[in-house]
Amino acid sequence: RWLAVALVFSSFAHGVWTVGLVWEVFGLGGRATQLSVVSTASALGVIIPALLAGVVADRIPQKRILLSVAGVEALCMGGATLLSLAGLTSISALAAIAFIAGLAMAFYYPAYSARLPAIMAEEDLMAVNGLEGMVRPTVGQVLGPAVGGVVIGITAPAAAFAVVLGAGAGL
Repeated sequence: RWLAVALVFSSFAHGVWTVGLVWEVFGLGGRATQLSVVSTASALGVIIPALLAGVVADRIPQKRILLSVAGVEALCMGGATLLSLAGLTSISALAAIAFIAGLAMAFYYPAYSARLPAIMAEEDLMAVNGLEGMVRPTVGQVLGPAVGGVVIGITAPAAAFAVVLGAGAGL
């Protein structure tokens, strides 16, 4: 149950983060090129350690990895929130934060995938995979971005980053 709740909060947070990041870049006067730099930094953060992340998930307790990922993401979102609230955000800072958050995310999926069969009965795995297949698109790609858009529309991207931080604290 805890892993399912963590999946929901994590998917929601990533949906809000995506929208907040876009509007923060545009709020800084950035255009598509600057947004591409930040998005590429995030993607590189995920891709670079991808093979290592699978090996680590096989050798280190997955729960420790998942908690470490949540901690790194909280630090990243806290940093983004504070920088944005203080008006100190820059494209390079956002790219660095996105890269580090991407590094953490690279370790999340292998650890999550390895942990599931270890804690679930074999006959329940199909139901769990169904839940995951429903949560990621509905919460991560619909609910999170929708809430992020509303929060940004009412306030500013910094508030969306704070929502991401709060969702991470909910883990």
